[in-house]
Amino acid sequence: LPIPALNHPIPYWYVCLVIGRDFVILVGYAIVHIIMGKVRVVPSMVGKITTAFQMIVIFWTLFKLPHLYYWLIFSAIFTVYSFIGYLFFGSSQLQEHHPDGKVL
Repeated sequence: LPIPALNHPIPYWYVCLVIGRDFVILVGYAIVHIIMGKVRVVPSMVGKITTAFQMIVIFWTLFKLPHLYYWLIFSAIFTVYSFIGYLFFGSSQLQEHHPDGKVL
């Protein structure tokens, strides 16, 4: 987002990626909770690395450090990778609840 005080604005695609990932995880959590009545939450190492990269992007932006683009790319790759991991984990919970493959 173009913030006047910042030398390196964070691109819209990155903001949409991070917020979109968290939104879909939240919706997935709600769906699993509605169907199963409970949700098993297990943080992943990739998710923690993703959070670390996202914090580095914020730090890099606030302190106007060079080469922000590289951190954005690393962070985006881990954001997508962790998103896919959480999708598989959530769908495996639904599969355990309905082994025949019929969710609804």
